[in-house]
Amino acid sequence: MINELATCRFTNEKVSVLITGLCGAGKSHIAQAIGHCAVRQGIDVLFTTQTKLLAQIHAARATDTLDRKLQTMARIPLMIIDDFALKPFKQGQDEDFRELVAERYERNSTIITSNLDFTEWGDAFPNKLLGAATIDRLRHRAYQLVFNGPSYRTLRDIKNNSKSPVESTPKID
Repeated sequence: MINELATCRFTNEKVSVLITGLCGAGKSHIAQAIGHCAVRQGIDVLFTTQTKLLAQIHAARATDTLDRKLQTMARIPLMIIDDFALKPFKQGQDEDFRELVAERYERNSTIITSNLDFTEWGDAFPNKLLGAATIDRLRHRAYQLVFNGPSYRTLRDIKNNSKSPVESTPKID
């Protein structure tokens, strides 16, 4: 599936790629790798986190440029949103996110990574009906990947290394 996604044919289909799994399972790494493949094929890509995305939308609302910002974001051929629902939406953020998803729906592709299982995504939305409508658009015809397994972010076991970090440091006289 990952090799197929790396071809970026899904961008021609104008569908989403939804990647879930535990912390450290490689979701962001794979999403970025697919984004790199897209860039190599001449496809414009925006990589951002949900937190940064919502901050940009909030700033656009404050400067009365929200419509222009949403239209600009809607036109990006591939948007990668990392860490979806890491924090629940604050009041109004769920509406902004739904608006962006609705503008992108069947027009451009979106990759979303999340630590939450698909069944838990709705819990991030204060307005459950709005959440259901947003998730329905994201999941329609989407490629869904679930990464199971241990975290790649493990602690180094210094006792089992042949050299400790101090011993491997060159000495300078």
